[in-house]
Amino acid sequence: MATPESKVKRKISARLKELGVWYHMPTQRGLTQAGTPDYLCVYLGIPFSIEAKAGTNKPRKSQVLAMKTMRENGISTLVINETNIAAINDMTNAIRSFYDHAAQFTAVDCLPETMKERATP
Repeated sequence: MATPESKVKRKISARLKELGVWYHMPTQRGLTQAGTPDYLCVYLGIPFSIEAKAGTNKPRKSQVLAMKTMRENGISTLVINETNIAAINDMTNAIRSFYDHAAQFTAVDCLPETMKERATP
C-alpha cells in the first residue's frame, strides 16, 4: 500500500516531468548526507531541491539544516505537500524569467569598456 508521502512524490515527479525539469531522487540508505532532500533538481542550469511531505508533516531537524546549508550556497529549496504542488510551477517560472532576462546579455556586455572593442568580432 502506498504511503501518503509516496503519493506526494508521485505527483511531484509527474509535475517535474511535465515541466521538463531534470531531477534525481537520492537513495536514502545511509549513503547520503543526513537530511538530503528527496529531489535534487536542475532547470535551465539552475539547481533547486524539493523535500516531499504528506499532510502537515514538517521537515526533520537534519532536513532543515541541509536546506539551510543549500540556501546559504545559493540553492533554492522547497517543501512540497498535497496542497502546494503549484509552488514547483512558481519556481520554474521564476527560473525561466531569470533565464530569459539573462539571455539578453552577452559575455561582451560584462566586460569593461576598454576590453569590449577587442572582444567584439
